[in-house]
Amino acid sequence: MIATSSRTAPAADRPAWPALLSRPWPAVMGVLNITPDSFSDGGQFAVPERALAQARRMVAAGADIIDIG
Repeated sequence: MIATSSRTAPAADRPAWPALLSRPWPAVMGVLNITPDSFSDGGQFAVPERALAQARRMVAAGADIIDIG
C-alpha cells in the first residue's frame, strides 16, 4: 500500500480548479487504467514509467484532467 502523502501531488502541480471550472468551454478528461488486469488496455500501463509516459501524451493531446484508476 502507498502512503497518502506519497500519492499527493505538490500544490504547484495541481490544477487551479477555480480557473478550470470557470472556463467557457468544457474540460477534457483522459482515463488512464493502470491495473494489470485492465479490460480496456490489457494492463499495458501497469508499469509506472509507461503510465507516466501515457499521462504526458494525454496532456500533450489536450487533457485537462487525468483520471487514474
